[in-house]
Amino acid sequence: MMMWLADTLPTTGTWCWANGGTLSRTGNGAALFALWGTTYGAGDGSTTFNVPNMQEVVPVGKSTMGGATSPGLLASITAGLKGALGSLFGTDTTTLTASQIPTITSSGSMAGSASGSISGSASGVVLGATSGGGGVGGGGSFGLTGNASVSGSFSGSASVSGSVASNNTGGGAHSNLQPSRTVNFIIRIG
Repeated sequence: MMMWLADTLPTTGTWCWANGGTLSRTGNGAALFALWGTTYGAGDGSTTFNVPNMQEVVPVGKSTMGGATSPGLLASITAGLKGALGSLFGTDTTTLTASQIPTITSSGSMAGSASGSISGSASGVVLGATSGGGGVGGGGSFGLTGNASVSGSFSGSASVSGSVASNNTGGGAHSNLQPSRTVNFIIRIG
């Protein structure tokens, strides 16, 4: 199998697209069927088999290639997937959970004060008169005078501070794609 930078198959030799299509288990496909069997699909189950499908995927070297020990570069992928020919793993987007996002802490403070004063006064005279000799001192009039005042002041202050810890997650998916270039993959049949 090889990358191919054209949309037509080569004219020298016999080739097919690596698009999951089927080949005959006899004739042109006999040698590949003897090599792969149904690793990439059983075809119709009796007379055909499938070739690898390289559409929209990136090739990854088998972790136990040639009997070597896995280097462990894809630690999050199970050994059964990365160690088996034809395995498909990965996704184009991922939705992060709250535990995968660092905590975001917001803090701030607010302070303020107020002060002022109030004052005022009131004064007045009250006069009254009586007749018939029943008044104070045997008749006539009387009067009262007076003053009152009120004054005071107030002041105060207050402050508030604190912090809030929150992940503020929206649960949306983000792209997981590495920079890539689209090519064709072809397989030499004969």
